[in-house]
Order: sequence, then structure tokens, then C-alpha cells
Amino acid sequence: MTLPDDEYLGYLWAIGEADEFCTAEFEDFVGLDYDESELLYTSLYPSNESWTWKNDREILCLITAADEAPTTGTLAGVMR
Repeated sequence: MTLPDDEYLGYLWAIGEADEFCTAEFEDFVGLDYDESELLYTSLYPSNESWTWKNDREILCLITAADEAPTTGTLAGVMR
């Protein structure tokens, strides 16, 4: 997701935007609602510095296994 090219509204705003986006996309990607899944997500989002100096506007969502078992390949459609 690319955030609008407006003013950076702070760390909590960036986290909120990332959480909203990643949870909304989770079910379509994994095939299961986030609250029902054994998988976890984390997100990468712009900091004030990257927003200002690198023109960073991108949010990325990363999905991992909660049990720390290694995963390879995509988790698209795994329904777990």
C-alpha cells in the first residue's frame, strides 16, 4: 500500500494505517480471518525520517508462523 503524499502524522498514525491495511488484506491472502489464523503478521511502515528524507510512503505486510517453524515459499491461500 502506498500512503497519500500528505504530511506525516506521526508514528502512531503510521502504525494504525499499517494495522488497518494488513488486517484487511490478511483474509484475502491467507484465506482465513486474522483472528482465526495461527499465523501472525508484522508490518513495515514509514518513519518520520524515511518519509522526509527518502520519500517513503509504502506499507508492507509480512506473514510468519506463530510457532516459529520455518516456512518457505508463499503463504497465500494456506488457510491456517
